[in-house]
Amino acid sequence: MVDKKIKLIRESQNIMPVRSEEFREIIQDRIVGGIQEGYFVYVIQSERFDSTIGLSNVANRGTELVDEVQVKLTPQQALRTYEWFGTLLKKYEEIFGEIKLLEKVAKDKPELIDKS
Repeated sequence: MVDKKIKLIRESQNIMPVRSEEFREIIQDRIVGGIQEGYFVYVIQSERFDSTIGLSNVANRGTELVDEVQVKLTPQQALRTYEWFGTLLKKYEEIFGEIKLLEKVAKDKPELIDKS
């Protein structure tokens, strides 16, 4: 059997940014997901905080789920997305400084964590 050469297209595609009429923007508050054969699957959820309930009761219905979307990616799409986000994270940190997760802040500055 003879191997065929694969031609990689790296030329600009000149894609016009057209959005569907159903386009909307949500803020990702939570993401859950996993894997299934042939796909990575995750759900993005957006919440609305009810300030009348107060911070002490957030776990007890202080938020309302207002939007969610499920995303399915092939392993190749997931890898491409991973590489793309890696590039964006590096650029963001070059411009705005280090991105710190709450766990890192808690380790570096334990006095800022409320232990009550």
